Amino acid sequence: MNETLDGRTVIFGLLFYALMLGASLAAAAFWPAVVGVPWVLPDRVVPDVVLGLLAGGVVIAASWASIRWTASGRRLADLLGRTLRGLPAWASLPLALAAGVAEEAVFRGTLWSAIEAAAGAEAAWILTSVAFGLVHGMFRPGLRTWSAFALATGVLLGGLRLATGGILAAVVAHSLVDAVNLPLVRRAGRLADR
Repeated sequence: MNETLDGRTVIFGLLFYALMLGASLAAAAFWPAVVGVPWVLPDRVVPDVVLGLLAGGVVIAASWASIRWTASGRRLADLLGRTLRGLPAWASLPLALAAGVAEEAVFRGTLWSAIEAAAGAEAAWILTSVAFGLVHGMFRPGLRTWSAFALATGVLLGGLRLATGGILAAVVAHSLVDAVNLPLVRRAGRLADR
C-alpha cells in the first residue's frame, strides 16, 4: 500500500470509480434484460433512503465496535489510518459518494442482475457478497479483517437489494459508511504520526 495519498491519487481514484460506473451503465444499456441496474422503484425513494441510512448506521457502529474491542480491528484501523493520512480533507466526501455509487452499480446492480438471470436471487446474493469481500483486500496481508468485514457488509447490502428490488438503499448505506469512516480513519492516521 502507498504510505500516503495525495490529490493526484484521489483524482485517479475518482476516475477509476467513473470507469467502473461507466462500464456498469454501458453493460446495462447493451443488455438491459440481463444486467440492467435497478436504481430504485419510483414509489420507494424515501423508504429506500431511510433504510439505507439505518443500514449504514449499523455498519458504522459495527466497524467502530470492532476497532474499540478487537485487536484485529485496531490493527486494521492503524493500517488504513497510515495509508489515508495524506488524504486531502476535501477528498473524503467525493470518494465516499463515488465508491458508494460505482461499487453498488457493479456489485448489487450489474453483477447481481447477471447472476440472478442465470442462477437466481439467492445465488446473486451469495456470490456478489463473496466477490465484494474478496476485492476489499482478501489477498493483501493485513487486510483480511477488512475483507471479512466487507463480506458481512456485502450480505447486508445484498439484503437491501433483495428487500427493495433496487440499489438505492445499498448506495445510501455504502456512501454513508465511507463518508463517516474515511475522515475518522484519516484523522486516526494523522494522530498516529504525532
